[in-house]
Amino acid sequence: MGTAENWLIRDEVMEVCVRSVRDQISAEGLSYQRGFTGDPDLINAFCGLITSYFNPFEPVDPSCVCVAPGGGAILESFLAATCDVGDGVLVVAPFWSGFHFQFKLQKVQIVSVTVPDEIAFSEKLTDYLGDALRRATTPVKAVVICNPHNPLGQCYPAKTLEAVAKFCEKEDLHLLSDELYALSVFESPDLPSAVSFTSILSLDATAMDVSALRLHTMWSASKDLACNGLRVVRQPILALQFGLSGCFASRNRELVAGVSMTSNTQVSYLSSLAVREMLSDETFLRNVITLNKTRLGKAYTITTRFLKRLNIEYYPASAGVYIWAKLSPDVKTWEDEAELAKALSERRVAISSGRSYASVEPGWYRLTFALRPHDLQKGLSIIEEVLVSKVALGQQRVSTNGSTK
Repeated sequence: MGTAENWLIRDEVMEVCVRSVRDQISAEGLSYQRGFTGDPDLINAFCGLITSYFNPFEPVDPSCVCVAPGGGAILESFLAATCDVGDGVLVVAPFWSGFHFQFKLQKVQIVSVTVPDEIAFSEKLTDYLGDALRRATTPVKAVVICNPHNPLGQCYPAKTLEAVAKFCEKEDLHLLSDELYALSVFESPDLPSAVSFTSILSLDATAMDVSALRLHTMWSASKDLACNGLRVVRQPILALQFGLSGCFASRNRELVAGVSMTSNTQVSYLSSLAVREMLSDETFLRNVITLNKTRLGKAYTITTRFLKRLNIEYYPASAGVYIWAKLSPDVKTWEDEAELAKALSERRVAISSGRSYASVEPGWYRLTFALRPHDLQKGLSIIEEVLVSKVALGQQRVSTNGSTK
């Protein structure tokens, strides 16, 4: 429950992966890949996905897209292409714990931007970005947001995205929108009027007086198509239109080439085959996305009913494969937080502690619920057992000390 992997559509995805390798593998595929930025057929498949599901304001030209293995490779290459050693990037917190490692590899500093829950997705976000920028002790080159948010599990409204884009234009910053969970939006009983997903690609940069050359996105099959291990992903240098061309690479080829070069790792031929097949099979893609949304909604409902029964506070979600929850009011320090995670780990349940997500308050954890039904129920049962035992132990200590509560 500590890793953002989706087990709800594994069987369906496996069928396509096996079929793609069995039916399409060829001797030519054992050669180096065609094209510096990735296999042209795979890039075309990505373009088709973007056109169908990301509602781009301008048509996506294949020359604007390059591929690399894994979301980490994307982020690292983006940082290397846009930042010098020691530079900073504004990252809205809480944020994915893996950012710490990826930024450290490129020797770029995270400038954490903590925003109160009640305005986390509002246009007022830019006030906090501005404050963080002014307080930064190092040159800041970019803003990174997760949309849908990781770990809060909600989407940014279009107006908020526009406000952040305008902020980046004013401050001459790049904006990278991590859209890895774009297709994992589900109906949530907690958010009946939840904000739908809006891609950075769908914004009209010209109407906002924003340079399209600073707006980038990344998406991966890893999360939405439940195949983290295939390690193939679209690079972030896919921007909105400039003028009439609709082609980011035609105006900023140095940055596109820089990202491609810093990635410096070609995607496996077998991975390319599998992902290309999934993205090109329109019937499969449409059906598996629908199936995923349904199963995510059911798993989320099971998890939140459990949390409500135990009076556990949580952040309502409508996207992603996880939920942000404050498991115990008795967790008041970072040491308490680590102790609870350790107690669960000893019972073979892994959870992600909030401290690693730049949470400002101890006791918050990210729980992945996109598990096989049996595994989800087992994990939740063990969490309840551990929490109950912790409460009983606390009451025993109070009784022993002769105190009342």
